Amino acid sequence: MACDHVGLGDGCVRSGLLCRRIQWCPHQPSRNCRTRRRGQLSVGLRPQLFRGLDAKLAVFCTGPAIRNTRANFISEVIGTFVLVFGVLYMVAPDLAGSTGTAGALGAVDALPVGLLVLAIGLALGGTTGYAINPARDLSPRLMHAILPMPGGKRDSDWGYAWIPVLGPIVGGVVAALAYSALGGAG
Repeated sequence: MACDHVGLGDGCVRSGLLCRRIQWCPHQPSRNCRTRRRGQLSVGLRPQLFRGLDAKLAVFCTGPAIRNTRANFISEVIGTFVLVFGVLYMVAPDLAGSTGTAGALGAVDALPVGLLVLAIGLALGGTTGYAINPARDLSPRLMHAILPMPGGKRDSDWGYAWIPVLGPIVGGVVAALAYSALGGAG
């Protein structure tokens, strides 16, 4: 059943699942909103621990090590492609309802996905901070723009903000199309 899988509320995974017409848990969006709100509240408490305006922004959202629009966008697309493509192959049989089991790993069913995210972070984390999820960057960036901060703050870098939002969406859709083209479940 789709509800048994954690992490499927991720925006890029959801867009990949939409392209594959796989149903995800209908309760996921509300859970995501709660998680986002908790993150926004806790993030609002952390900036006073960091010195410098750039460090305060880095608490909230991703930013590139080297600002190169094309390379940064491609990095986000590749990172999200790898994540969604891997997730589709890891959980697709259970999502389609063909096996009827919750997964072979039991309590550590999410471990392969977590290790995949770790590998993506180690490979691409230095280039853009690997948002690989539009909600991971956009929602905290909005909070940075809204919240007052002791010691001031810099702009929220809206010129870069579209990359960690559109890159993961494109990567998720391309991953779903590749999965379908390679004869994935469905």
